Order: sequence, then structure tokens, then C-alpha cells
Amino acid sequence: MVEEKEASRLPALRVLLAILLGILATLGAGIAASLIAQLFGGPEQAPAWLTGVANHTGMVLVSLVLIAILSHGRWDLYGFRRPHAFSLTGVLIWSGGISALAFLIGALLPEQDMGFMEEYPVWQEILFIWIYASLAEEVVTRGLVQGFLDPLRGRGIRLGGLLLSTPVLVGALFFGAMHLSLFTVGFHPAVVIRIVIFATLIGLVAGYYRERSRSLWPAFLAHASANVVGSVLGWITGVAA
Repeated sequence: MVEEKEASRLPALRVLLAILLGILATLGAGIAASLIAQLFGGPEQAPAWLTGVANHTGMVLVSLVLIAILSHGRWDLYGFRRPHAFSLTGVLIWSGGISALAFLIGALLPEQDMGFMEEYPVWQEILFIWIYASLAEEVVTRGLVQGFLDPLRGRGIRLGGLLLSTPVLVGALFFGAMHLSLFTVGFHPAVVIRIVIFATLIGLVAGYYRERSRSLWPAFLAHASANVVGSVLGWITGVAA
């Protein structure tokens, strides 16, 4: 209760600190990926899946260390707990629907440069993209960032009877901004902007259900189902969008 009162007095500072914590976690990811790449003589020689695993492992490890320090042993405050009742159907419909819409828009637009995009074998896509990457990114965004901002959950933007709280909004925006890194591998700006927008929307769904359930589990399901829908539509149509 004391922490919530203090946070309410300096909300802007807490938001800034949350963003800095998220950036610190992503820097850890970059360092881990770089170290792995150097073992193979550079990023071009290193297997894409291994670099990706190293990147996300670094992200998770830094996040867990920061959460351990900040939580004082209260891991449940950062989403590491069994969820309260939540609508699994709602999670799947919203996240899968947003992903399908993003895919449809991408498929209808003129073909644009997707930059360097390594095609993973199916088993690697399932294990890494669907499961591991989804889990790792949720630990950072809905665990570390949104968990740190939880004392501000009474603030936000109200849309009718729905409150999109400050923790949900900041976590979703941070998640979308993480995809700006696609500029560095040669993606067309229009592609990056589209991905950032739809990643932010999926982040809103994940964050909303994370806040309602008090757990990372529904957020992971939202994230993973969005990745699954995108992959499956790509396999069916043969379109990378």
C-alpha cells in the first residue's frame, strides 16, 4: 500500500524507470546474441535459431535478476503465479484475430522488402517462435515492465466501461517498440510500421489479460496464439506477411 501511494505521486518517473528496465533487459539480449555470434565468426555465420535463442535467453536472465531485486521475493507481483479465472476463448479470439488481420493486410499490400529473414524449419519455428520467444518476451514486457508499473493500474485510458491501465498501455507500447529493431536487418519501413502497430495491439490483449488474471500465463497464450496464427496462415498461403 505504501509503494502504491508513492508510485501515485510520481507516475511519470515510474513509467520512465520501467522503460529503462525493459531497455536494460534488451541490452542483455543483444550482448548474449553477440557473444554466440562471435563463436561462429560473426552474425552471418552463426545459425539464426541459435542466435535467437541466445538473444532471448539473455533477455530472460536479465529480467529475472531485475525482478528478483525489485520484488523482494514477491514473484507473484510480477505475474509468476497461477492465474485467476480468465476467458481462454477471449484470449484466443482477440490475439488470433489481430494476427489474422495483420497477415491479411500484409498479403494485400504490394510486395515489400522483408530484409534478412531466416526461414526456420517447422520444428524450430514451433519450439523457438511459438514457445520460447513468446515466453521470453512476455517475461520482459508483461513480467518486468508491466509488473513494475502495477501500482499504477488504477490510472489509464477509459474506453466506455473498459479501462486500459497505464501498466497495460506502457507494456504494449514497449512490446511494439521492440520490433523497431527490424530496421537494422533491412526491413522496408512500411513493413516495420505495420508490425509495430499490430504487435502493440497484441500487447494490449496480452497486457489486459495479464492484469485481469494477475498472471503471465494468459499473456503467454495470447502472444503464442498470435504467432501460431501468423505461421499457419503463412504455411497455407505460402505468403510471408
